[in-house]
Amino acid sequence: MYDPTVSTRFGLLIEAYLRAAPSSVRAELVRQVELVAVLTDIALHVKSLGKASGDEKTAVLRRLLRENEAIFSRPCRLPLDPRFECAGFVVDRCRVLGSKTVPLFLAFATPDPTQPPRLVIFKIGDDLHQDVLMLQVMRIFDSVRASKQASKQACNRVGLGDVHCTGKAAGMIDVVTNSATTSDINMEAGMLATTKDDTLTNWIRAHNASDAEFANAIERFKYSCAGYCVIAFLLGLADRHNDNIMMTKKGHLFHIDFGHSLGHYRKLLGLVYVDKSDTVFMPQYVHVLGGLESANYKSFVALCSRGYNILRKSRDTVVTLFALMLSSGLKELASYADILFLYTRFRSELSDDDASAFFTQVLAASLAGKTLQVRRRLMLRRNDRSLGN
Repeated sequence: MYDPTVSTRFGLLIEAYLRAAPSSVRAELVRQVELVAVLTDIALHVKSLGKASGDEKTAVLRRLLRENEAIFSRPCRLPLDPRFECAGFVVDRCRVLGSKTVPLFLAFATPDPTQPPRLVIFKIGDDLHQDVLMLQVMRIFDSVRASKQASKQACNRVGLGDVHCTGKAAGMIDVVTNSATTSDINMEAGMLATTKDDTLTNWIRAHNASDAEFANAIERFKYSCAGYCVIAFLLGLADRHNDNIMMTKKGHLFHIDFGHSLGHYRKLLGLVYVDKSDTVFMPQYVHVLGGLESANYKSFVALCSRGYNILRKSRDTVVTLFALMLSSGLKELASYADILFLYTRFRSELSDDDASAFFTQVLAASLAGKTLQVRRRLMLRRNDRSLGN
């Protein structure tokens, strides 16, 4: 509706839908719109505080949330997930995150006090449409793999959480509980951990005490890491530092924040690439798998090769879907050069055996590359300086 080139068409669609919808549905949608409007006003107010400390911003956020509790005079469905019914804020768990866009970390209570709250990040100032697109494509990839592989574990869902746009530069992001960024995991272990290969392994072990739990966690890591290695390559995911890669306590590795993709790698001062890498595979990941000579590592490489070959067969479908999005206004999907980048990633001229050998080289290049590893340490040091905020 904010795009004048299509607002009339979508306005007519909305009108037709609302005319046919039951009054209860219309009332529910109104409550959701009101909720988003309240959150937007609060987020803008918090952002206007400028250089105030994180604690000061959080105090203002909590005061404003308490002042707006009346919006939940009747429960409201969460726009991010209409299956979830909100009955209020768990104010003491809400806070302001220390990112450039000043996102709000919100905890929504349920009508049933015995149920845990739903954790959501509300953000304004970032266009999340590209994140939505990338998550949709990941679901397509998952469905393709599921149709070709009999093993349920091999088809373990890659994407975790969800993203929902509520405006041109606003939206809600699911918070995956019982997880941490790999940056936080390294920070928790101390600054020397940034150069140690066993940091992630130790963290997984700390949360999976028995040998059986630990073995299962390593297996989850292997499959999820393989999935994201292939996806990061195919979609040309950029900005892959440790704050954008997370892990659950059960060992499931996953990526977040897909604002840079299709080979739009960032340059320092417009001259030197700071995050250019075909995929993300670190020495710490190798240690989790048991080392380069382990059976787990060999199984991991085979999983990557098999997954790459399966997804290569869906090239035409994926490329066509992206081509249809060229007029959508996404800043990094704006020309046929972006489509060509995606097309070439599938390497359709290679046989399956040659494609497997090629992707094995991609993994080796990422492991040997220094750009991401140096940036990982710089990010950790920057985060260490900003912990007080």
